[in-house]
Amino acid sequence: MDSAAARVGDPVSARVETAASARHRVWLPEGAILHGRVRRVEKFASPAESVLIGLEFTGFSFENRRGGLFADFQRTDAKTSMDGVLPGGAASGYTTQLLHMGMEQSTSIEAFTNRELPGVATFHFPGKTARLQPGTEIVWKTRKFAAP
Repeated sequence: MDSAAARVGDPVSARVETAASARHRVWLPEGAILHGRVRRVEKFASPAESVLIGLEFTGFSFENRRGGLFADFQRTDAKTSMDGVLPGGAASGYTTQLLHMGMEQSTSIEAFTNRELPGVATFHFPGKTARLQPGTEIVWKTRKFAAP
């Protein structure tokens, strides 16, 4: 995925590398395909050039089965800045302070708040463009839902 071509709403997919199980039963096998969308593509020029890319996976398929997926980002091996990824979710209310330095060497601080939906991982890359390489490991934790 490349920020130069990616647009919000573009479909994305990923292959499951490690089976997900619950109560000693595999419900999402290795090789299953996750389906999602690009949720965010933003480019910044100040205080330094950088790109944000947000991904959300909402479904899965394998063999003749399909289903919904509710998961939260855990970690990645992607080469990004700001400790890699901004955690998604309005509940997390993650805020990063961006330091601006002007020509007079004065400084100001701007709060950047990640207002994504739960289940969205936002990658922050330094530079004009960003690229998630094929084979990038992204670990998600599926959610447990209580019966109504």
